[in-house]
Amino acid sequence: MNKLFLMVMVPIFSALIACGGGKKGGGNSQPKLTFEDTGLESHIVVQLKAYDDEEPLYAATDKGVHALIDNEWQLLTPEEWSVNAIEFLDTNHILASVSLESGEALMESLDGGETWEEVANNFGGEDQEKIQNLYFDKDTKVLYAIGRNVLAQSEDEGREWTILEGEWHGFASGLSAVARHSDTGDLWIGGQGAIENPVLRQVKVDQETEDHSASIAELLEAPSVIKSIRFFPDENSAEHGERVLASGEGGIVHSPDYGKTWLPLFVNETSRFYFDVIIDPDNSNILYTAGWSKNWETPQELRLEISPDSGKTWKAYRHNDPELLGGVWSMTLRIEDEKKVLYLGLCKGGVYKVVLP
Repeated sequence: MNKLFLMVMVPIFSALIACGGGKKGGGNSQPKLTFEDTGLESHIVVQLKAYDDEEPLYAATDKGVHALIDNEWQLLTPEEWSVNAIEFLDTNHILASVSLESGEALMESLDGGETWEEVANNFGGEDQEKIQNLYFDKDTKVLYAIGRNVLAQSEDEGREWTILEGEWHGFASGLSAVARHSDTGDLWIGGQGAIENPVLRQVKVDQETEDHSASIAELLEAPSVIKSIRFFPDENSAEHGERVLASGEGGIVHSPDYGKTWLPLFVNETSRFYFDVIIDPDNSNILYTAGWSKNWETPQELRLEISPDSGKTWKAYRHNDPELLGGVWSMTLRIEDEKKVLYLGLCKGGVYKVVLP
């Protein structure tokens, strides 16, 4: 990297300096990374999502749904919407779970977010329950949703819901994560139980439920919560050619045998949250994550953590801004101009963009 390049880049971006994070890898030979602030400061960015890499990136926030168009975030909904989750059923067909002053609602757009209508539905039975997260299976055309302690499915785009596991308005802090294994058809759900314990359950295709919560609690002690579930391609895995990753408060854990045993992958004793883990699309040995120390108003560093070896070692890259509310709540990786670009959604710090080497 020559001096002219540094003179141009430093005023525009703040460099992330490589340093040890979790288990230390070797040396500081990795290239420096830079963060670019794309906007949405003061928003809690709960989810970053797009239909595909050719379509705009959307942000679900506590102040409405926004879309990144021509490098500018555009508000597509009333700012009064506190958005819990969004999901794409097609290129322009979007569903949004929204908390309003009047209660919970499921909103729908058929034109990419330009206009919205409320969907009349029975999620919650007679009394509408908050939809915590949504997952649409493009192959089966079935929509799944989780509530406080319930997993339900809809075959008519969110109108009629059938309970698969749990009950409406159940006694729990709330579910957060839902994922479907494409080969087995199993649904995995995660969140927090009534006593602030981590919850992770596997709902099999025959609707038999296997509860992994006790095993997870041994690795992520209460208070804890599961925020994401990922299936990790791994040819050395004992079953299905992959591991299962679960991340949340206290770090990241994994199972090498599809849930029979659970092991720590990247855990901490400070209750630092890890809302998600991204697996590199070209090399499944490379993992990306970023965390949040539970603090709503005090600045904290923005720190991207990368493992080159499936989680055995990690390196951290810190963004040098002592005033930033840098805790990360959401992540997504996109291919833009043939480059891998990681977007990080912060809790009141905006959305940052990192072009990966």
